[in-house]
Amino acid sequence: MAARVLANREWVEDARACPADVMPSEIANDNDRDTNCDGSAAGRCLGRCRRDDPDACYWLAQALLEAKQEEASKVVFQRACILGVPSGCTNRAAHMKNARGKEAQACTARSFRRTCEAKDPWGCTMYGNSLHHGLGVPRDDALALAAFEEACAIADPDHVSCVRAREVIEQIRAAQAAVPAAE
Repeated sequence: MAARVLANREWVEDARACPADVMPSEIANDNDRDTNCDGSAAGRCLGRCRRDDPDACYWLAQALLEAKQEEASKVVFQRACILGVPSGCTNRAAHMKNARGKEAQACTARSFRRTCEAKDPWGCTMYGNSLHHGLGVPRDDALALAAFEEACAIADPDHVSCVRAREVIEQIRAAQAAVPAAE
C-alpha cells in the first residue's frame, strides 16, 4: 500500500507544502471518522481517497502510520489536510515539527494555530507547545495557556490531547508561582 501511495507523484509533491498553506477554509464534515482502513480494507480506502473522500484519506494515513509506513502516512495525512480534515493537517505538521530551520518551525506553528482554530484538540495542544517553547513563534505562556485550555474545551477530559494540555498547564502555573512578584 505504501508503495502505491508513494508512486502518486502529485500527492508526494503536495506533501512538501506547509499544511497551513493547503488547509482549506471549509472543513470536512467529521460525522464519519470511524472508517476502517486496516488490512484488506486499505485498498478500498486508497480508492476512496483517490476519489477525494477525506475520511478514507485520514484513516488510511492512520493505518499506514500504525504499520510503520511513515513516509506514506505523511503523504496521505497531507491529502486529508487538503481535503479539509484538520486532524490530517495536525498530523502532517507534527511530522514536520522536528525539522530544522525557522521556516519549518514557523510552518508547524502556523499549521497548529489553524487546526486549533478549526477545533482540532491536538492542534490546540501542539500550538500551545509551540507557544510555550517558542518554536516557530515568540514564546508566550499566556497564549499557550489559552491554547491548552481550548484543547480541553474541545476534547473529552480524558482525551490524550487534554491530558497532555493539563500537564503543561500545571507546569506553566507552577513556574509562574515560583517567580516572585515584582515590587
